[in-house]
Amino acid sequence: MSMIHEILKQLRLWCTDSHERRKDKAYRERLEEQRLQLDCQLTQQRVLRESIDNLKRLGATPKELAAIRSRLLKGHIREKSLMKSVEIHMD
Repeated sequence: MSMIHEILKQLRLWCTDSHERRKDKAYRERLEEQRLQLDCQLTQQRVLRESIDNLKRLGATPKELAAIRSRLLKGHIREKSLMKSVEIHMD
């Protein structure tokens, strides 16, 4: 009886540990996904800022810059919308 009890105890501990490892892995993967999204956003902002700075150096007028910003922003919103729809279909 004692041996069966010990085997069941070990099995219960293994199941509990396995469950905790899965939860930890899911948590770490979620954090990594958030970090990658933030890195991507920062890169996009840096590229946009550098592009606008280059256009200013090349003599773009404030009106031209506003039009370019508007186009880029619309493209960014459309891209985010597409990404959301892909995420929904993947779930």
